[in-house]
Amino acid sequence: MESPLEQATRLPKLWPWLIVCALAAVWIDLTGIHRHHHADSLLPALVSLYRWTPFYWELDRIGMLGPLVAMPVRHPLANLLVQDALYIFGSLTGLLLLARYVLRDATYPLVGALSIAAFVGLAPGYYRFHLLIDTQYGLWLSLGLGGLVLLEADASGRIRPWRRAAALALLVLAHWCYCTAALFLGPLVVLRWLAYRGVGRHLRSRMLFSEMAASLASLALAFAVGLALMRLSPVKDTNFGTLPLEEWPRTSWVLLKTSWHALAPHWWPIACVCAVSLCLPLAWRWRTRSALAISARAAAVLLGSAAAIGLFMSTRQWVVTNLHHFRFLLIPALFTETACLAVVAAVVAGRWPQVVRRWSYAIGGLAIALAIGVGLGRPSLARLRGGLAERALLADPEASAADARKQIRADEVLATHCTHIAGNYWRVWPAVFAANVALYERGEHQVVWGLTLRSLPTSEFWRAIPRSKTRIAVFAPGDEDAQQYLESFGFLPLVPSARRATITVLEPAELAAVKPPSNNLRTH
Repeated sequence: MESPLEQATRLPKLWPWLIVCALAAVWIDLTGIHRHHHADSLLPALVSLYRWTPFYWELDRIGMLGPLVAMPVRHPLANLLVQDALYIFGSLTGLLLLARYVLRDATYPLVGALSIAAFVGLAPGYYRFHLLIDTQYGLWLSLGLGGLVLLEADASGRIRPWRRAAALALLVLAHWCYCTAALFLGPLVVLRWLAYRGVGRHLRSRMLFSEMAASLASLALAFAVGLALMRLSPVKDTNFGTLPLEEWPRTSWVLLKTSWHALAPHWWPIACVCAVSLCLPLAWRWRTRSALAISARAAAVLLGSAAAIGLFMSTRQWVVTNLHHFRFLLIPALFTETACLAVVAAVVAGRWPQVVRRWSYAIGGLAIALAIGVGLGRPSLARLRGGLAERALLADPEASAADARKQIRADEVLATHCTHIAGNYWRVWPAVFAANVALYERGEHQVVWGLTLRSLPTSEFWRAIPRSKTRIAVFAPGDEDAQQYLESFGFLPLVPSARRATITVLEPAELAAVKPPSNNLRTH
């Protein structure tokens, strides 16, 4: 009797599950998930609408594939939703393809569906938003894993040329989206080969070695292309430096602490551990221990890759520069989740193999639907707009509740006919986005421009506005950054011409009546 691994040539079709992921992505995109938006996550919509560049404005490592795809959509809100749907689809597909790549048996749809359901339904809201939308990790993860799946040999042990070409194209796109994708995917390739050597007659060692060699060669070439593409960016800000050896243990510990803190109240990791703890005894009781042989290898691949990535991150200067942010362990966390659920699915499949094979679509689809319904609610345009209205003007996304109220109101910007908004990065871009949404929906062709960090790519547009028409909004209670940017961009001298609850309006001094200078800005 063939084991599940030896049925690799009869794997469930992938395309129906891609449709499930697409429907789930649209549903999630039409919920209140957008209440977590902030400057970083809103900027891609502005990149798409007002000045597309190959990389995120003033960065050299995050490729703007999403903004390029959404470019035909000119409504700012619709453009944002199209991009977010693409990022969410990539994240969900990435979890599915991860299970497909490491398991390579009939249980992968169940593992992928359970991984999606567990993450969407149990992960904390901001943590979930960070993966699904904010970091755009889903794009490179799904593209990269898709490329690796294409490099699997067929029943005859050959990798067809068209598959090699398509895989290389996907991997190059993955490295454009994120230049170091190979550092996350490489451990999977090597450890999968080590784990599955000589297992089953359909996965001969020679065949697996040829797959590994083709995958590593394609990853290396795609990585080189990604580094070459980074030269297209006028800004070179990525730091590839390594920390001193003595700092590695502390960095690793702080990374783990920040990641664990971000997962509070910890329902997601607790549920995964409890599921494994429950299923392992059941495997002995149901006499399905043999089914664990394959899942154990897959779990070892995933856990080993997660550990390798985590250890590598502990050596990076970039991690310390970014205050040990939990995003650096997002991918290891997903690998760990999939490892746990692979064991669960193996026990269930060993007990009810025909149910898993015949009803996987129904079981997986229902699990995903329940998770989205419980975690995010039903789709609603009203809730979508309400979520954006609640958070789109947020200052720093990790600020306290009191700091979150330090916002610039877009309605005041429009009422005073401002052409620019200057000041703190976290205040300016959400206000710019909200103002331009309102202008578009009014049918006006005017654009409100931001004067802050990442404004230089649009300088040819905001510099073209005559000084006679220039009106600049700054945060009324005070914004030290506004003075810096207005001076460096050559807008001084300015004088205040109007005040509202959240903004002070500045005009060129030569055009405005003489007024007392602002306490926050020099006027000459």
